[in-house]
Amino acid sequence: MGLTKVNTDFDFYVVTFTREAVGVVDMSDMMHYDVANQSFSATQPNFRITSLG
Repeated sequence: MGLTKVNTDFDFYVVTFTREAVGVVDMSDMMHYDVANQSFSATQPNFRITSLG
């Protein structure tokens, strides 16, 4: 993936398939992840940004 001590982040998306359907079933929006600053955020009001480290 080309991650280094200086370049620790990347963009990604998730594509789902199933054997019962032809082609892509669903595709997420583009997401961003930083290995050096791991966290999770959600849009639901009961969730807050939480460190995974």
